[in-house]
Amino acid sequence: MRSLVIANESKVSAAWSITVHTMRIVQPLVPALRLALSTLVLGGCASAATNPPADLPAAYVRYRPPAVCADSASARSAPIPQNYDDVRRWSVLTRPDVFPSKGPVHTAFLWYFIREDGRTEEVRLWQSSGSSAMDDVALEAGRQMLWQPLRCAGQAVATWYGHPIAMGGTP
Repeated sequence: MRSLVIANESKVSAAWSITVHTMRIVQPLVPALRLALSTLVLGGCASAATNPPADLPAAYVRYRPPAVCADSASARSAPIPQNYDDVRRWSVLTRPDVFPSKGPVHTAFLWYFIREDGRTEEVRLWQSSGSSAMDDVALEAGRQMLWQPLRCAGQAVATWYGHPIAMGGTP
């Protein structure tokens, strides 16, 4: 099973800055286009995961990926966030004490255990945003994320997936 994670912090910072700037320019466009652009830019700074959490959530202790996924030649597609903008907006609107209006954007990196149906089963902090209050909000927001799940040979697969969540700024 493969997940994507951020490989180089400076590369991530530059890519994330480009993404945030680009998203402001593209804001009026169709949401699907914005999602595709965000995925394309962030995907360029990702590599195969080497250290996802070793244990599975309690509901998935007996889970085994489909046999076809054991073949490394099987076609795979990474999970894609479906409601990222809504979750980000929620964090800013519900926690103005942590994210003041027009304040800076803070990024936390999270591990998401994504179920076959695309819902988030569990979230863990991978890299702190630098503030425990912001990390708590990131974890809470991460639990609300919905995904297009990992696909292996066309079949949805549950997996751990590393992905940043940026919070703050103008909702």
